[in-house]
Amino acid sequence: MRTGILLDDDGELKIQVLRQDGLIVSGLVVDETDFQNIDLIVHANKGEVKEYPIVGVGAEKYLKSVGKQEKLRREISIQLAIDGYKTNDIKVSDTGILEINV
Repeated sequence: MRTGILLDDDGELKIQVLRQDGLIVSGLVVDETDFQNIDLIVHANKGEVKEYPIVGVGAEKYLKSVGKQEKLRREISIQLAIDGYKTNDIKVSDTGILEINV
């Protein structure tokens, strides 16, 4: 389990301001980030993460193409392994629903 700064549904920093005696003592939400990390890796295209330009699956391009489910599963498995995740099962439905068991 990894912890880090969470993002909201729009990809912005998740902020919950906590004030104590009129001062802000915390603001950024820190919690488990495994699902967030996996989601970011799967949706990001290569080159979008500037510090690590080879990271990213770009799942949308695979889901819009016919017959690329196996290639998508392989790319997800490789990318998640690079980040230290062990994938047990990756399923892609005909309707584009993606299920990853880590």
